[in-house]
Amino acid sequence: FINKYFAQLIKKPFFKKIENKFLISKKILSKSHTLYPYCFHPNDFNVKSLNIYYSSVGGGSYNKNSILKKNLEAAKVLSVRDKRTLLNLTKNDELIVKLVPDSALLMSRYYNITFLNKINSRIIGKSYIFVQLGKKKGPENIHLFGQHLKNIAKHLKKNVILCPIGLAAGHEDHKILKALNLEFPEFLYFEPKNIFEIMELIAKSDIYIGTSLHGAITAMSFLKPAIGLNSDIIKLENYLQTWISEDYKNLSYNELNYKNVINLLNIFYERYNKAKLLKQQQEILSNIKNIIYS
Repeated sequence: FINKYFAQLIKKPFFKKIENKFLISKKILSKSHTLYPYCFHPNDFNVKSLNIYYSSVGGGSYNKNSILKKNLEAAKVLSVRDKRTLLNLTKNDELIVKLVPDSALLMSRYYNITFLNKINSRIIGKSYIFVQLGKKKGPENIHLFGQHLKNIAKHLKKNVILCPIGLAAGHEDHKILKALNLEFPEFLYFEPKNIFEIMELIAKSDIYIGTSLHGAITAMSFLKPAIGLNSDIIKLENYLQTWISEDYKNLSYNELNYKNVINLLNIFYERYNKAKLLKQQQEILSNIKNIIYS
């Protein structure tokens, strides 16, 4: 993530194969501190009696006899945010893992609509669809995507607001959304000043459509239907299937049409409500309390 040369080399199959086997580059780049900056062992730090907690994390598969397994076993509390990660961590060993929603789901408890009304994001109170795209996760044909979006908005009688969530390298939502806005000037492109403006726009929208997992979680926190784009974004689809419904699937770009959107909206309204949201928020709070007092 930090070293641009490594980031380019790891994309090459031969280098990736050698690296995965011998971890040469990781050992050099880590300077003997930790090979896995997102999954470390207490011994990686020069601190006495250090506890490590994983709170509602996501992840892929790992080798049963790997360093990652030993690192996870050393954690005092291990909770994951979706069924896919739960299965990956529990199918081969005796790791004690809890399934807990992502803690970002709590945001509406601390930043409610009354608070967000003070943000004054300069958006006129109209019904709209909040749309976000990651540059590397967006459609190959922007114009065709825009046409699909335009048709959906027309059927639903909604406006379309394009708003970036990730501006950092590797995300660059603003670049693809600005390109879309050039082709469809009737869509409103909104450049947020801060995270609260993004939160407000999603909370006051009628539908969230995008590739961002935390954009979808923000929508869920304010009981707004979240529609995931791009069937290749497994973490997004799996989170929505875990906490909304197993029938809830990301729409690939060629599936983005009025009929499929209505189908997902119906599933959302049937399966996700205030009682379910409050229950999931309570699970998060209980998990945090368990971490604090463990």
